[in-house]
Amino acid sequence: MPRHLSAFLIATALAGCASAAKPVHPTLADGTPGKSANSIEPQPQLPAQALTRDILFKLLVGEVAGQRGEIGLAAEAYADLAKTTRDPRVAKRATEAAMYAQNPEMAIRASRIWMEADPGDEAAAQTHASVLLSAGEFEAAEPVMADVLKRQGSRTGAALLQVGAMLNRSGDRTAALAFAQRLAAPYLKLPEANLLLAQMAFNAGDGDLALRHGQSAVELRRDWEPALLFVAQVTASRDPTAAMQYLGAASKRVPGSRAVGLAYARALAGSSQYPAALVEFKRLAKLHPNDGEIRVTAGALASQVGDAATASEYLRMALESDYAEKDSVRLMLGQVEAERGDSAAALRWYESIQAGSTAYMPAQVSIARLVLKQSGLDAARERLRAVRADTPLEQVQLILSEAALLRESGDDRAAFEVLDAATRDYAGIADLWYDHGMAAERLDMLDVVETSLRKVIELKPDHAHAYNALGFSLADRNVRLLEARGYIEQALQLQPEDPYIIDSLGWVQYRLGELEEAEKTLRRAMSIKDDPEVVAHLAEVLVKRGKADEAGKLIAGGLRKNPGNSVLQAAQSRLLP
Repeated sequence: MPRHLSAFLIATALAGCASAAKPVHPTLADGTPGKSANSIEPQPQLPAQALTRDILFKLLVGEVAGQRGEIGLAAEAYADLAKTTRDPRVAKRATEAAMYAQNPEMAIRASRIWMEADPGDEAAAQTHASVLLSAGEFEAAEPVMADVLKRQGSRTGAALLQVGAMLNRSGDRTAALAFAQRLAAPYLKLPEANLLLAQMAFNAGDGDLALRHGQSAVELRRDWEPALLFVAQVTASRDPTAAMQYLGAASKRVPGSRAVGLAYARALAGSSQYPAALVEFKRLAKLHPNDGEIRVTAGALASQVGDAATASEYLRMALESDYAEKDSVRLMLGQVEAERGDSAAALRWYESIQAGSTAYMPAQVSIARLVLKQSGLDAARERLRAVRADTPLEQVQLILSEAALLRESGDDRAAFEVLDAATRDYAGIADLWYDHGMAAERLDMLDVVETSLRKVIELKPDHAHAYNALGFSLADRNVRLLEARGYIEQALQLQPEDPYIIDSLGWVQYRLGELEEAEKTLRRAMSIKDDPEVVAHLAEVLVKRGKADEAGKLIAGGLRKNPGNSVLQAAQSRLLP
């Protein structure tokens, strides 16, 4: 009986409504009908419906099927019952079951009954419109949604934004835009209507129309965050610098807006304007003193620009805020103290991080690095080996860290041996094989490089950097160049904007003698990330194309930004004697 209790209650409710033709109002003290302060809104007039055995049986079938996870059967039972009873409660339940069962035709039929049985229920009309839109039935949905909007009054703007949420689920973005244009036409003096059209136009690929409507929304409500941010988003898709400038102006227009301020600060940081980004984050920190995310980011940026004192100040304040990942903050504080040479303070922060935290393993690796500086490589390796790992992934993380210490100490052979031994115990972990391949690359063991990187791809087919490393290894040795390009192009399909992969493509183009294409490709890589290796590759292509003067200026500029960089120094000696 307990399994069928909810079905029994539904049946009882239906039976109780059999004689309820009109809602019952309370009676005042003098005996006249009226409303009490706590009266319930009038309910819809429900159909007079006798509780037959057939109705009760179908209710039970629907409820029990739903409890057993047989959603299709439950939806069919409720849909049949909704058609028979025309009861809005049953029709609502039938609609929900059909939607959950991903049966759009049944959901349309059930929601239509729900809407017709209770014409005053806006939720019924909105749901019916929503399922029609999801099925691509724009023409049928339009009069339903238009009628809903007419009844909204002061809530029309919010209802228009809900239309946008419905349309975002549509697969036909062009039809969705046309539908939104027809529906919003009477409301173009509302900022929400213009934002709806801007969003639909942007989804449909019409950036000009999206920008016009977005700007109209801002003109109608100049301090409206959603419109300001959307215009910035559309602008950024065309010109990131212009978008950043727009956000700067918007931040001044609405100085108290956290969302706009964060968008501006992040845009500055994304364009490597770290000092300016830090200024904006400091301003936001004053406006939102309990916002831990802002304080953590301010601390990270201060560390990035070399201001350890400010970094420590903001990170310490973040520990007193609502920020949830406090162990991550402690890890950052340890790194700040280590960078300014206070090993004892750094160690205290690292040791304050509890086992089980996501920051625990990075903290143990950081402790080993402190030990390396103070007591040497052997002591650092022992420190890592003493750490308890609870999972194979954690153990591999420690092994990778030990190999990194060996590599940084100049012992590439020992680093490879540590990784090689680990592949026998942890053969199913892709990251281990990747580092194994890279260690073999440094020892010029091409057969091992290929075997390891192919293993990475087998374990993780979307590992773009494995494809890239395999292709670059071949291209750098000037062997099997067409095969190398194939691997690099596969990597680009997975990560088309990765500057290192684009650099590899430029390098294989150079090896194939496609000098003009190589120059274009390498300039694109350099526009994304001004990395010394990219600079060296581009310089080599320029020299080959007879542009030695430009190559010399390029390398000189790289050395000013990266003094003493060995890759650039080697390129300078080789290319520009």
